[in-house]
Amino acid sequence: MITDRRAEILDAAYESWNGRLKRINLILIFATIVVDIVGFVISRVEQTGKVPWPWYILLHILVPLFVNLVGLLLCHIREKNENISKQERYALPLFELWLIGTTVTISKYLFPVLTVMVCVPIFCSVYFDNRALTRKLTVAAFISAVISGFTSNLFRGLRGEPTGQPMQHLFMNIVLVLGVWILSAALMHLQWQKNERTEEILNKENMLQDELRHDSKTGLYSSAFFNHVLAEKIKEGKPFYLMLSDIDDFSSVNNHYGHNQGDLVLVRLAGILCAHFNVEECPSRFGGEEYTVLFADEGADRAIARCEAYRKEFETQVYSFMPHNVTISVGLARWERGLTDTQLFDRADRAMYYSKRNGKNMTTMWKPQTEEAVSK
Repeated sequence: MITDRRAEILDAAYESWNGRLKRINLILIFATIVVDIVGFVISRVEQTGKVPWPWYILLHILVPLFVNLVGLLLCHIREKNENISKQERYALPLFELWLIGTTVTISKYLFPVLTVMVCVPIFCSVYFDNRALTRKLTVAAFISAVISGFTSNLFRGLRGEPTGQPMQHLFMNIVLVLGVWILSAALMHLQWQKNERTEEILNKENMLQDELRHDSKTGLYSSAFFNHVLAEKIKEGKPFYLMLSDIDDFSSVNNHYGHNQGDLVLVRLAGILCAHFNVEECPSRFGGEEYTVLFADEGADRAIARCEAYRKEFETQVYSFMPHNVTISVGLARWERGLTDTQLFDRADRAMYYSKRNGKNMTTMWKPQTEEAVSK
C-alpha cells in the first residue's frame, strides 16, 4: 500500500515535470532561432558577417530548426507508443534537451551552451533514480562534445582559422561531463539511502496505524475506528443498522476459569462475528466483551435474521475448559435521518439491555416500547 501511494506521488510529479520541460524545450528552440536571426541582421547592417547569407540561414537557422523539430516529433511519437516503459517516457524530454544543446553547439560553435545543456540532463536524471538513464545521458554528452569539437575544428580549418581552441574546449567539456556523472552517481546513492530510511519510517507509521485501527487481542477493528466509520456512514445519509452484542455473564467465566480462558471465548466470538459480517460492515470490539457491527438496511426482518444467525452459532460453541455454553445478548437499532452517533448507539445499547433483562441470549430491535420498558 505504501509502495502504491509512493508510485502515485512520483507519477504525478513526473507528469508535471515532464510537461514543463517540454514547454521549455520548445521555447529554447524558437528562442535560439530568434536570437540568431537578430544576430544575423545586426551583422549584415554592421557588415561584420563573414559567411554568405544563404549558407548562414541554411546552416545556422534552418538545419538546426529542422533537426530539433524532427527530434521533438520522434520523441512525441515514441512517447505515444503503448509498449514504452514509464522510465523511458519520462526521460524523453531530457534527450530532447540534450539534442537542442548539441545542435546549437554544432551549428554555432558555442561550447558554453554544450557545457550547460548536456550536463543539466545528467543532473536531472538523478530525479528519476535510474543509473541506466544517467549512463545513457553521459554517453550522449560525450558524443556531443566529440562531434562539436571536430565539427568546429573542421569549419575553422576551412576558413583558415586557428584550430587549437575548439580542442581545448572539447577536453574541458569531456572532463566536465565526467565530473557531472560522478557527482550525479553520488547524489543518486545518497537518494537511495534517503529512500530506504523513508521507507522504513513509512512502514513503522503503517504498523502504528494498523495497531490503532485493530484490536490486538481479537483482530477486530478498534472502537476508535468504529466511531470513525459510524460518523462517515451518518454523513452518507443512507439508512443502516447498528448491532451491539455483549457476552452474558462473562465476568463469571473469567472468575471461574481465568482470564486466559476468557480470552479464548472472546477470540471465538470474534471469529464467528467475522463469519457472519464482512470487513465492509466494520466488525469491531467496542470494549471488553462488547462487539459491534454496521450493516446496510435490507429491511428489519433481514437485519434480525442476520443477528440471530450470529447469536445462535455462538450459543452452540463447546469449550474444553468448562461444561456449559456461553451466550450473547444482542441489541439492534436503525439509523434515521436526524439521529446523532451517540443517540444511535444509545438505542442499540438500550435494546441490548432489554435482551439481558428479559432472559438474555436473545436479539432485540429498538422501538419506542423498548425504550419505555428499559426506563422502568
